[in-house]
Amino acid sequence: VTSLQRHYPRIVLNATRIDRVVRQSAPNFVASLNGVGTAASNVGLSAVACVARAGVVATDIASRFSASAQVSVEFSASVSVQGTAQ
Repeated sequence: VTSLQRHYPRIVLNATRIDRVVRQSAPNFVASLNGVGTAASNVGLSAVACVARAGVVATDIASRFSASAQVSVEFSASVSVQGTAQ
């Protein structure tokens, strides 16, 4: 528990940083895929469809992405007494 108390703020900070970086870079990634789609039109319709689908998937992933830190701690204790009365 002491280790968790000491490191939890860093875990949350890193999750926030990851979330921000991915959210900032995702639109550029989608734009680059769209650019590839335009270039792929010279190759053929299949390439355009493939790259267009990749752009849709990347956009969907970017819209749903959320980094989070979750910690669960569980304690249990039991006491039993056994003996005989005289």
